Amino acid sequence: MVRRRPLLCQQNDPGSIRQKPREACLPVGRDRGVTNGSFYLSCARVNCMTDFKVQILTPDAILPAKDNPTDAGIDIFTNESYTLAPAERHLFTTGIAVEFSDGHVALLWDRSGLGSKGIHRLAGVIDSGYRGEWKVALVNLSDQPYEIKAGDKIIQCVLQKFEPVEITEVEALAESARAATGFGSSGR
Repeated sequence: MVRRRPLLCQQNDPGSIRQKPREACLPVGRDRGVTNGSFYLSCARVNCMTDFKVQILTPDAILPAKDNPTDAGIDIFTNESYTLAPAERHLFTTGIAVEFSDGHVALLWDRSGLGSKGIHRLAGVIDSGYRGEWKVALVNLSDQPYEIKAGDKIIQCVLQKFEPVEITEVEALAESARAATGFGSSGR
């Protein structure tokens, strides 16, 4: 039997380098700890912490943040200014690289404020093994130019657990009540 050390997290005292078991950690919103020069955010639930380790790649990058400890989304900021013309898409830089646990995926979702103005993301899946700079593809679906400034929140990231998938080729699929219907076949 393999014995594992208890998972540790930084104490709430920013001047302390001592660690304590995660079970003893208080729920936090913007818990920031430093490990090997990288920052991390910890989820707010006690006994259920998933590290979100962030490496700052450029001096103008902003550490991702959560406004409320119970929010699912982690706000991601851009470090560049750019005006999106109507129907234009642009790949925004963030100046950060991120590490999180295997068995999780980072899903990028529109921020409601930008979405209501016609600004939407074009891609939204980041796998746990990716270690490059996070970039965010946005498109302007409105009929007006939209200015995004360095330091703006441009996307929200939700970490989600997923089940491993084994891909298997088969001759035929099992029958189902729905079969191959889709594209509005069940109503409008």
